[in-house]
Amino acid sequence: MDLPAGILTLQRTDRWVGAPLCAILTLLRRIFECARRPGPHQVRRILFVKFAEQGSTVLAYPAILRAIEMVGRENAYFVSARKSLRALNSFHQFFVVP
Repeated sequence: MDLPAGILTLQRTDRWVGAPLCAILTLLRRIFECARRPGPHQVRRILFVKFAEQGSTVLAYPAILRAIEMVGRENAYFVSARKSLRALNSFHQFFVVP
């Protein structure tokens, strides 16, 4: 089964840019965390990045709700590709923390 060009581009970008970028940022975080005193820190804001399909958003719904409970609805942000924006807007009504 052949995938559309846009999906192939996303997969290749994730593999060749996303994975090394995450590794570099993780290394930098560990270096800078060693310089700080240890201890728990409070998460203040969360950014969800969603470029492609919304299926994973549906599967991650409980985790997203938990994250929103931790930081408050006003501190949870979503970045989405224009094509996914309509679906994300329809989910918006469900991200209400009880």
